[in-house]
Amino acid sequence: MHEETAYSDASARAAVRDGASSIDVFVMVQHRDGSVHFLPWQQNGRAVPTDEPPCQEDALQIARQKLRLPGYFSKKWNIDRVIRELEDQNRSFLAPWQQAPLLKGELVLLLDENLTASLAQTSLRYSRADGLIYQKEETDEED
Repeated sequence: MHEETAYSDASARAAVRDGASSIDVFVMVQHRDGSVHFLPWQQNGRAVPTDEPPCQEDALQIARQKLRLPGYFSKKWNIDRVIRELEDQNRSFLAPWQQAPLLKGELVLLLDENLTASLAQTSLRYSRADGLIYQKEETDEED
Protein backbone atom coordinates (compact mmCIF):
# COMPACT_ATOMS: atom_id res chain seq x y z
CA MET A 1 0.00 0.00 0.00
CA HIS A 2 1.16 3.58 -0.69
CA GLU A 3 1.09 4.60 2.99
CA GLU A 4 3.24 1.64 4.04
CA THR A 5 5.83 2.56 1.42
CA ALA A 6 6.04 6.09 2.80
CA TYR A 7 6.67 4.86 6.30
CA SER A 8 9.23 2.28 5.20
CA ASP A 9 11.25 5.16 3.73
CA ALA A 10 12.05 6.14 7.32
CA SER A 11 13.35 2.64 7.94
CA ALA A 12 15.54 2.84 4.87
CA ARG A 13 17.00 6.19 5.93
CA ALA A 14 17.84 4.72 9.33
CA ALA A 15 20.01 2.13 7.58
CA VAL A 16 23.74 2.10 8.05
CA ARG A 17 25.59 5.34 7.36
CA ASP A 18 29.33 5.16 7.95
CA GLY A 19 28.77 2.07 10.08
CA ALA A 20 26.20 3.66 12.41
CA SER A 21 22.42 3.80 12.14
CA SER A 22 20.41 6.81 13.22
CA ILE A 23 16.77 7.82 13.42
CA ASP A 24 15.62 11.38 12.75
CA VAL A 25 12.19 12.51 13.94
CA PHE A 26 10.10 15.66 13.99
CA VAL A 27 9.12 16.56 17.56
CA MET A 28 5.56 17.70 18.25
CA VAL A 29 3.29 17.80 21.30
CA GLN A 30 0.00 15.92 21.58
CA HIS A 31 -2.42 17.36 24.12
CA ARG A 32 -4.85 15.26 26.14
CA ASP A 33 -7.67 16.18 23.76
CA GLY A 34 -5.69 14.62 20.89
CA SER A 35 -4.72 17.90 19.24
CA VAL A 36 -1.13 18.19 18.01
CA HIS A 37 0.91 21.33 18.63
CA PHE A 38 4.34 22.77 18.07
CA LEU A 39 6.70 22.83 21.05
CA PRO A 40 5.73 25.66 23.44
CA TRP A 41 8.62 27.86 22.29
CA GLN A 42 8.01 27.17 18.57
CA GLN A 43 5.16 28.92 16.74
CA ASN A 44 3.74 29.83 20.19
CA GLY A 45 2.83 26.18 20.64
CA ARG A 46 -0.05 26.51 18.21
CA ALA A 47 -2.07 23.52 17.04
CA VAL A 48 -1.74 21.90 13.60
CA PRO A 49 -4.66 19.99 12.06
CA THR A 50 -4.15 16.22 11.99
CA ASP A 51 -7.21 15.30 9.92
CA GLU A 52 -5.76 16.77 6.72
CA PRO A 53 -2.31 17.36 5.23
CA PRO A 54 -0.71 20.49 6.69
CA CYS A 55 -0.47 23.53 4.45
CA GLN A 56 2.95 24.19 2.89
CA GLU A 57 3.96 26.72 5.58
CA ASP A 58 2.95 24.42 8.46
CA ALA A 59 4.74 21.48 6.82
CA LEU A 60 7.89 23.61 6.57
CA GLN A 61 7.62 24.58 10.24
CA ILE A 62 7.05 20.94 11.26
CA ALA A 63 10.09 19.89 9.22
CA ARG A 64 12.15 22.42 11.20
CA GLN A 65 11.37 20.46 14.38
CA LYS A 66 13.76 17.69 13.32
CA LEU A 67 16.14 16.05 15.73
CA ARG A 68 18.17 12.87 15.79
CA LEU A 69 17.22 10.35 18.44
CA PRO A 70 20.11 9.31 20.71
CA GLY A 71 22.16 6.36 19.41
CA TYR A 72 20.57 4.04 21.97
CA PHE A 73 17.39 4.00 19.86
CA SER A 74 19.19 2.89 16.71
CA LYS A 75 21.13 -0.03 18.17
CA LYS A 76 20.67 -3.27 16.19
CA TRP A 77 18.58 -4.85 18.94
CA ASN A 78 16.33 -1.79 19.30
CA ILE A 79 15.95 -0.01 15.95
CA ASP A 80 13.19 -2.15 14.44
CA ARG A 81 11.03 -1.81 17.54
CA VAL A 82 11.59 1.96 17.73
CA ILE A 83 10.67 2.52 14.08
CA ARG A 84 7.65 0.21 14.35
CA GLU A 85 6.34 2.07 17.43
CA LEU A 86 6.82 5.46 15.76
CA GLU A 87 5.18 4.27 12.53
CA ASP A 88 2.21 2.82 14.42
CA GLN A 89 1.74 6.04 16.39
CA ASN A 90 2.07 8.17 13.25
CA ARG A 91 -0.43 6.00 11.34
CA SER A 92 -2.91 6.32 14.20
CA PHE A 93 -2.70 10.08 14.72
CA LEU A 94 -0.99 11.68 11.70
CA ALA A 95 -1.73 9.59 8.58
CA PRO A 96 -2.90 12.60 6.48
CA TRP A 97 0.49 14.27 7.05
CA GLN A 98 2.03 11.67 4.71
CA GLN A 99 0.32 13.50 1.84
CA ALA A 100 2.43 16.62 2.46
CA PRO A 101 5.58 16.39 0.29
CA LEU A 102 7.87 17.70 3.05
CA LEU A 103 6.55 15.17 5.58
CA LYS A 104 6.12 12.08 3.41
CA GLY A 105 8.07 9.13 4.82
CA GLU A 106 9.09 11.05 7.94
CA LEU A 107 8.48 10.04 11.55
CA VAL A 108 7.03 12.27 14.25
CA LEU A 109 7.76 11.79 17.94
CA LEU A 110 4.68 12.90 19.85
CA LEU A 111 5.42 14.20 23.33
CA ASP A 112 2.69 14.73 25.92
CA GLU A 113 1.92 18.12 27.49
CA ASN A 114 4.75 17.60 29.99
CA LEU A 115 7.12 17.12 27.02
CA THR A 116 7.61 13.45 27.88
CA ALA A 117 7.02 10.24 25.95
CA SER A 118 7.63 6.51 26.17
CA LEU A 119 9.36 4.76 23.30
CA ALA A 120 10.65 1.17 23.28
CA GLN A 121 10.34 0.88 27.07
CA THR A 122 12.35 4.08 27.48
CA SER A 123 11.20 7.35 29.04
CA LEU A 124 11.97 10.49 27.08
CA ARG A 125 11.91 14.08 28.30
CA TYR A 126 12.53 17.11 26.11
CA SER A 127 13.55 20.55 27.28
CA ARG A 128 14.70 23.63 25.48
CA ALA A 129 17.84 23.81 27.60
CA ASP A 130 18.86 20.13 27.69
CA GLY A 131 17.35 18.70 24.51
CA LEU A 132 16.14 15.10 24.52
CA ILE A 133 17.01 13.03 27.59
CA TYR A 134 16.17 9.34 27.89
CA GLN A 135 16.09 6.80 30.69
CA LYS A 136 15.31 3.08 30.49
CA GLU A 137 11.96 2.41 32.16
CA GLU A 138 11.94 0.19 35.22
CA THR A 139 10.52 -3.21 34.31
CA ASP A 140 11.55 -5.08 37.44
CA GLU A 141 8.43 -5.91 39.44
CA GLU A 142 10.30 -6.82 42.65
CA ASP A 143 9.11 -5.20 45.88
